Amino acid sequence: MAPPSLLQAGDLDQALDAFRDLQSLGLNPNVVTYCGLISALGKERRRGVRYAQLAHELWRELAASGLQLDSAAYRTGGRLRAGAGQGRGWQWACFHSGAQAALRALLQG
Repeated sequence: MAPPSLLQAGDLDQALDAFRDLQSLGLNPNVVTYCGLISALGKERRRGVRYAQLAHELWRELAASGLQLDSAAYRTGGRLRAGAGQGRGWQWACFHSGAQAALRALLQG
């Protein structure tokens, strides 16, 4: 959904625009697409809280989407959780409650 070349080039705004444009056309992103964009946004924390907030919004959207989350998705969520612990502007309390429980279970073994 968000063309990989845009993510690789670091053009996150354009990648996010492309992602949203495709959604507006009725195309539904899969878990891999969400996680790729969330991960790219999370890596750009140095650009400010805006990207952290966008990553968090996408995580909540993914968690509420009804898509089957795999271990890679939970790792992405875990990185968001770790970012919140470092004061990066993400709030653990905002994670979808079902995703919180599943992530906790996964992290506890």
